Amino acid sequence: MGISFDEIDRRIINQLRIDGRKSFTEIAKRVNLSEASVRSRYQRLRDNGIVQIVAMPDPILLGALETHLALQVRGVPLDEVIKTLISIPEVRYVASGLGSYDLIVNLYALSSRAMADAVIDKIRRLKGVETIDSMTVHESVKDSYVWEGISGNG
Repeated sequence: MGISFDEIDRRIINQLRIDGRKSFTEIAKRVNLSEASVRSRYQRLRDNGIVQIVAMPDPILLGALETHLALQVRGVPLDEVIKTLISIPEVRYVASGLGSYDLIVNLYALSSRAMADAVIDKIRRLKGVETIDSMTVHESVKDSYVWEGISGNG
């Protein structure tokens, strides 16, 4: 059974994405609800794992390198590869996909040597990893955390 989730919840999430420290009173003004309703909705969203408030440092501004990998996996269950990938400290994001690649992986490392070690020594050698396409990020020009909705509407 799905969790009740509506446009007001999306608007509350959008406010928290703009500023995760924004008060329930301020959010209530912006979404046209009472503070108590916002607090209750937030608690439900948090309890159901839909939202969490965390600090998000910008790794590139901190001097890290960012690389995106697209992996094709053959001959072993995808879950085995995923289990190993998520244990690698440089790996920050793993998603399974449909299409040409089975997995999308984002990595951060503090040096090109550390990045190469992660990709060559840890990921490329994983049983079942058949193909890796990689892109190293030169500059992030947009990294938006503002809710744009599942349908693309604000």
